[in-house]
Amino acid sequence: MNAEGKAVPGPSVGSHKRVLELYSKLTEFLDRPRPGLRDPEAHQWATSLYRQLVELHETVSRTKRTVDERETLTKLALAHPRASRKLERVRRDQERNLCDLRAIVNASMVYAEANQPPNPRLRTWTRSVLDRMARHEQEETALIQELIQTDVGTGD
Repeated sequence: MNAEGKAVPGPSVGSHKRVLELYSKLTEFLDRPRPGLRDPEAHQWATSLYRQLVELHETVSRTKRTVDERETLTKLALAHPRASRKLERVRRDQERNLCDLRAIVNASMVYAEANQPPNPRLRTWTRSVLDRMARHEQEETALIQELIQTDVGTGD
């Protein structure tokens, strides 16, 4: 609850769970050997990577849009002024993660067309961004849950 005694809506637990499931699925995919650029299976591998990245991007974007529409971070910052810096960092990290994810989607599309991607270390780059996004997701969820619990008095 905020200072006026109104509940502060949090992001859907289901949407965050889905994002973490997609991270896991992509990480498993990236653990498997990748065919060479001229290998006949390369197109299928790259297309599969592209599709999974697009699904992740759509899910993360939809979750962020919901948080933005509900003004979750803004309401939490108003209710918890001491947490406003952390909440602003969450917002900045969301933007950075989506931007990096879009860049990887574009690079994977180039690879799916049997061209050398702009970043020849596409798997390493993707894994790095996914790891950062997973940490962000966990930190964001923990922070929001902590603030909401404090609102309802269970954090005393």
